[in-house]
Order: sequence, then C-alpha cells, then structure tokens
Amino acid sequence: KHCGVFGVSNLPCDLTVWAWGLRWQVWKILPAVASSVGKRPFKKHLESLWEALFYSLRCAVPLTSAAAQDFLRFLNTWIGPQMLRSRVEQHNAAYVADLERFLGSG
Repeated sequence: KHCGVFGVSNLPCDLTVWAWGLRWQVWKILPAVASSVGKRPFKKHLESLWEALFYSLRCAVPLTSAAAQDFLRFLNTWIGPQMLRSRVEQHNAAYVADLERFLGSG
C-alpha cells in the first residue's frame, strides 16, 4: 500500500509514518544530546539542523511539529534569543519570520 503524503507518492505508508516518527524522536532527544556535549561543540553543528528543523516545524504531523517547536524553545533558552536569531538569519533570513512566529515573539 502506498500513500501520497507530503508529495511523496511512491513510499509505502508504513515507511512514511516511520520517517515522521523518527523526526519526532530526533527533536525530543536533541536537547539531552546538546546538554551533554556542551554549547560550544553543539553550536558547530546547528547549521546542519536548520533545514530539517524548519521543515518539521511546518509539517502537518502534530507530534513532529510540536517536538520541533520544543527543540526551538530549548535552543532559545540554552543559547539565547539573540544568538539563535543570528544563527538562523545567517543560514536563511526568510526563516526569521518563522522563528518569531514559533517562539511567539513576532
């Protein structure tokens, strides 16, 4: 059985559901990982997370979107709002509006 979820029509439904569940788990575990490795080492890897994070924030799967929003709030508290905004803006200035919307500051 295949489904056309999110424009991907050739994936089996089980695989699509599994992929969204995996995203949810990643966003839930990352705060503990970040805290364990420390700010300086973790901040080096933020660039590689932005696309997946903002994609997950806008996704139609509520658990994934909520977990991504929780991770964004964690980052806002952990590295500070100015640093977070600066990092997001450096990556993609168009994401700043999303950042403000999801953090409730815009």
